[in-house]
Amino acid sequence: MASDPRTNRRVRPRTALWASLALLLSASLVLAQAPIPQTPAQPGQQPAALPPSPGMSSAGYVLGPGDSIRVTVWTGNDYLEQTLTLAGDGTVMVPFFVNKLVPAAGLTAIQLRELIQSNLQKVFLNPLVQVIGLSFESKRASLMGEVASTGYFPIDAQTSILNFVLQHGGFGPKANLSEVQVTRADGQKLRVNIYEIVIKGDKTQDVALKPNDLVYVPSLELIGNKYFMLGEVRSPGLLFSPEPLTLLDAIAKSGTLTQAAQAKHVFVIRVKPEGGSDVKDIRFFDLYRKGDLTTNVMLKSGDIVYVPRSPLTRVADVLNAIIPVTSFVRDLAYLGTLFTQ
Repeated sequence: MASDPRTNRRVRPRTALWASLALLLSASLVLAQAPIPQTPAQPGQQPAALPPSPGMSSAGYVLGPGDSIRVTVWTGNDYLEQTLTLAGDGTVMVPFFVNKLVPAAGLTAIQLRELIQSNLQKVFLNPLVQVIGLSFESKRASLMGEVASTGYFPIDAQTSILNFVLQHGGFGPKANLSEVQVTRADGQKLRVNIYEIVIKGDKTQDVALKPNDLVYVPSLELIGNKYFMLGEVRSPGLLFSPEPLTLLDAIAKSGTLTQAAQAKHVFVIRVKPEGGSDVKDIRFFDLYRKGDLTTNVMLKSGDIVYVPRSPLTRVADVLNAIIPVTSFVRDLAYLGTLFTQ
């Protein structure tokens, strides 16, 4: 001991004090890290409830051959992790003291977690199990056509057609979004209108994909028929169709007439390549009220359909109203694709 000249008291050296504190701290750390003994589960004893596992990225995804998963186990003493791949017969070799082949195909991640957990509970009182999907190889669909990336891509149980295309770069600039085609493995064909999904929120069009589906997005350049729908129709604009349409078909595909439409007269304008236009005045009232199918003319690619608002509209008024469209139709570059079909 040293003495303090000011108080004449004997004090313990600081080095000895710090050594004592370090010794106490070390002992505390050793005790804190000591494992808690695990006792096997007794017959009839229920283990504590386990917290839910994050599971796969899609909870309803059914595992199949080629899928890879990561299984993590905490026994209470040991933290174990393993990446497992389902074999061709759908089985997976599960370690973690289970050490046996488990038929995992047809199970979801949650069901597989419960299966592994039930086996571990025979040895440990309260094991924790987590199953996370790493790659989905057993279920794929093909993507072709006017898209950013074509290929054969994995899908899960909740992959919709819109998400499928967006996940792989989206649609191309010339994509025909109103005529996307889905071909099932059994030959069934579906037609999906992406515009209806995005603009009108029609989720019934956003179908869920199935394994081996073929999604084809056609190009606008491949469509053989183009019609200009103007005036009092619910969806005015350029109407594309792979097949020739009648006047009634074209109006129906444009959402039918608005409440302000005057259906007594509907005009069909056909632009001539050499200049000028032919205008047909169709008594549309006779077509849909009287069933006079003789007025349901067959349209030609490039025709302009104009539905007026006023019953007093004359042919001259129609031509003045559609001057911008007729000028566009007469553009030589456009005529090259329009009149060579």
